[in-house]
Amino acid sequence: MVQVMLIDLLPLHRRAVYMSYMNLVSTVAVVSGPLVGGAITDHWLWRWCFYLNIPLCVVIAGVCLLTVRGSPAGGTAREKLARIDFAGALLLLAGLVLVLLGLTWGGKDYPWASPAVAVTLVLGVGLLAAFVVVEARYAREPIIPMRLFTDLPLAASLASQFFLGAGITLTVLYLPVYFTVVHGASSTTAGLYLLPYLVGMTVVGLVVGQLVSRLDMYRPFLWAGLAVMTVAAGVLSIVQPDTRLVVVVVLTGLFGVGSGLGMLPLMIATQATCEVRDTATAATLALHLRNVGSIVGIAMVGTIFNNRLIAGLVALAAEFPEDSALIADSINNATIVWNGSLPPAIQARVIACFVHALKATFIANAPFVGAAFATSLFVRHRSLARDSPAAQTSKAAELLPADSV
Repeated sequence: MVQVMLIDLLPLHRRAVYMSYMNLVSTVAVVSGPLVGGAITDHWLWRWCFYLNIPLCVVIAGVCLLTVRGSPAGGTAREKLARIDFAGALLLLAGLVLVLLGLTWGGKDYPWASPAVAVTLVLGVGLLAAFVVVEARYAREPIIPMRLFTDLPLAASLASQFFLGAGITLTVLYLPVYFTVVHGASSTTAGLYLLPYLVGMTVVGLVVGQLVSRLDMYRPFLWAGLAVMTVAAGVLSIVQPDTRLVVVVVLTGLFGVGSGLGMLPLMIATQATCEVRDTATAATLALHLRNVGSIVGIAMVGTIFNNRLIAGLVALAAEFPEDSALIADSINNATIVWNGSLPPAIQARVIACFVHALKATFIANAPFVGAAFATSLFVRHRSLARDSPAAQTSKAAELLPADSV
C-alpha cells in the first residue's frame, strides 16, 4: 500500500527518489530487527521477539488512522462486494499453497514420487491454471489482469521480479547459518555480518534513486546491479570451511551493492513500461511476484539444504554411533556444532556437512539471480517524464488544432 500511495501522490519521474527514501527506512528496520532479535535470543527469552511487535503494530495502526486520508469508493456495500474477485483470490491462494507444500515436502517429509507430493503439485498447478482462466474470461475486476503479460517488456520485468525474490533467499536465510556454524558467531554477530549487505544496498539505492530521476534512465543500473548480484552469488557457491571470513563478508557486501543498483530500477521499469491505468496494479503485482519468488526460493533451496544436510549427517552418525544422538540434534540446533558438545574430529566433519549443504543452496540460488538478469534484458526504455506536468501540457498541445495553439 505504501507503493500505491507513492504512485497516487507522485508523478513517475519523481518516484525513484522517494522510493529510495522508503527503501532507506525499510533497510534501517531490517538492520535493527535482526540485531535486536539476535540480542534478545542470546541474552533473554526468544518469545519477546514476538511480544515486542505488538506495541509497534499498535503505534503503526494509530499513525495510519490519524494521517492517511482517501476518498471513499462509490456504490453500495453490495456493489462493492460484487467487484471483489473472490474466485480468483481463492484459486490463487489454494494453488500457491498446494504447490509450495509439494515443494517443501518433496525429498524431506515424503519421497518425490510419493502420492502426497504428486497430488499436491498436480492440484496446485491445476488450480493456478484455473486462476488464469478466471482472470482472463470471467473476473469483472481481476486481481491480476492477464493483459499485463501480453506486453513483452512488462512481462520481462515482472518475471525478473519473481526470480529476484527467489535469488535473495541465500542472503536472508542461509548466510547467517554459515556465519553461525562455520565461524561460531552468535545470533547477534551473524546479524552484524549482514550489515555490509544492508548498508551497501541502502547507500547505493539512495544514489541510484537520484540518478534515475535526473538522468531519466534505469536500464543501465538495472543490468549492472543484477549482473553484480549474479557474479557474487556464483562466487559464494565455492566457499569452503577454511574460507576466510572477510572474503565471505566482502562478497555479501558486493551482493548488497548489486541489490541497491538493481532492485529500485527494476521497480521503476515495471511502472514505466505499463499503461498509466495499470501502474498501481503492476507495482503491487511486482511486489507480489517478488514475495512469491522468495517463498518458492525458500521452499526449493530449503529442500536442497535439508536433503544434503540430513544425508551427510546420517552417514556421519552411522560412522560414529556413540555420538549419533548429538549429530542428529545438530540438524535442528546448530549451536551444538560450536558450543563444545562434539569431539573436535567429529565437529570438523559436522561443519563439513553443513558447508556441503550450504554450497548446494548457493549453487541452486545463483541461477535464480542469473534468470532475473537474463529476463531484464528484454526491458525497454520509456521516458520517466511522460506524466510530468510539462509532458502532459505538451501532449495536450499536440492534440489541439494548430490555430487553437
